Amino acid sequence: MTRDEIREVIEAMLETGFLEPTRTRPYEEARANITFYALDRDREEVKVALETS
Repeated sequence: MTRDEIREVIEAMLETGFLEPTRTRPYEEARANITFYALDRDREEVKVALETS
């Protein structure tokens, strides 16, 4: 996939709620929080997709 295609997929996953943003420090000494995205594994659609892969 191209970088633009990957960006489109991630944006679509954010819009549909498949990815949940979390702001946290990656390690204790970090000066700033960073936004990480976690897959919402509790959604039925995600469970089904993970089972079939």
